[in-house]
Amino acid sequence: MAAAIARAVEASGGSIMLSFTRRTPAPAREAMTAALRHLPGIIWDGAGENPYFAFLATADAILVTEDSTNLATDAAATGAPLFILPMPGHSAKLARFHARAAAAWVARPFVGRLTAEAYVPLVETDRAARELLRRYDGSGPEAQP
Repeated sequence: MAAAIARAVEASGGSIMLSFTRRTPAPAREAMTAALRHLPGIIWDGAGENPYFAFLATADAILVTEDSTNLATDAAATGAPLFILPMPGHSAKLARFHARAAAAWVARPFVGRLTAEAYVPLVETDRAARELLRRYDGSGPEAQP
């Protein structure tokens, strides 16, 4: 995985901003860091606050592992090209989620390139909040003059 990421970053002339989750095993962190540290950019070492949201806000493309719907959903709210990195083992729930994201043109499997079609960012929290307000008391933005 790291070698494919490095090739794509080098081919694009880009840099990396890499953040790990709390669940990322130490051996995986160490292997990814060792394989990618030669690239320009930042690999978060776990010290201080996780720059995850700052990375999302400034990324030109985002790669997330397929073992988390949260990471993909956060990334899909940015509008930046979103690529899903394959992981060993699969669950039916995650497969359905990623299939729906691909069908909606929001996410693509990572195949070694960092280019993808543009998509409308998913802002489902905003949409859900508006709908709740509308149903609760009619005070949603649509009700305002």
